[in-house]
Amino acid sequence: KVPDSIRDYINALAVIDGIRVVENQHRMELDPSGRRKLSVIAESISEPLVLQQIESQWGGTYPGVDLMGLSALNTRGIQELAAENRALRERVAVLEAA
Repeated sequence: KVPDSIRDYINALAVIDGIRVVENQHRMELDPSGRRKLSVIAESISEPLVLQQIESQWGGTYPGVDLMGLSALNTRGIQELAAENRALRERVAVLEAA
């Protein structure tokens, strides 16, 4: 039996759509390769996926992102897209059969 505290997450696509994905180049101290990398802007992510403030070695703090939670959110988003695709395929099949 599934515990009462566990429930399906809905509307993942709406949350994913609001996440700001950027391409950036980290400081040379962080990544001497100088390669550009993809990142997400933590401030664009809803509360359950934002971790406590992380201290920077250069002083100050910045918000961290729960990558396991973000991965689960992305998986749920893919599931939602798959369900939408199935429904659209069924509609197309009905229209083509008419």
